[in-house]
Amino acid sequence: MIKSLRPLLLASLLLPLAFSATAAPVNNSLPPNVAQALQKAKLQNTALSLVMIPLNGPGTPTIFNADVSVNPASTMKLVTTYAALEMLGPNHQWKTEFYTDGTLSGGVLHGNLYLKGGGDPKLNMEKLWLLMRDLRANGVQQVTGDLVLDRGFFLQPQLPEFNDDGNDENKPFLVKPDALLVNLKALRFVTRNDSGRVLVSVERRLPASASTTRSRSPTPSNAPVTCATTPSLPLTAA
Repeated sequence: MIKSLRPLLLASLLLPLAFSATAAPVNNSLPPNVAQALQKAKLQNTALSLVMIPLNGPGTPTIFNADVSVNPASTMKLVTTYAALEMLGPNHQWKTEFYTDGTLSGGVLHGNLYLKGGGDPKLNMEKLWLLMRDLRANGVQQVTGDLVLDRGFFLQPQLPEFNDDGNDENKPFLVKPDALLVNLKALRFVTRNDSGRVLVSVERRLPASASTTRSRSPTPSNAPVTCATTPSLPLTAA
């Protein structure tokens, strides 16, 4: 990936030099529709930095506030998307898998059931229900052992603690990488009227332990467990 990123980095560094070395005309004003959109949103023109370059055929580049430092915002997604396509490829699929170290007999799984996360960013409650359906389709009706949540797929580097939450530790962008991320770690609240009273229920999220979690109940507890290796017998995958 590093080698493939070098041409892109070199091109980005040489781009300003190319503009200064050529005598082609450059437009330094905003397109009328963009200026109108900013005015409608009650934003100053200085709130936007813009570079538009013709990719095919002749044309006039538009460069506006290109040397002003601004927050890149969602344009950073271009960098992460490029890296994902370069490293994973366009056909990559995330897997969430069940494993067991026991035996299945008469619909009863005698042993532990492992749920191994593979980093699926769109894993939600609906997909988990489908996984449960597939598990039953494979003949598992009861589990006598533990439910073990394995979120050790990601080998996260040791980075300095990020402390820029704006005094709000629940900001969405503060969600850390999680190989078993469910519902983007968001909580779903349901309210209903019960004889004039308002009852509120919430879907409990999966425990956020470091690697795995063990539980004998349908709803996992917060008791950590160490799982040295992944059992070799897969039940189903999605």
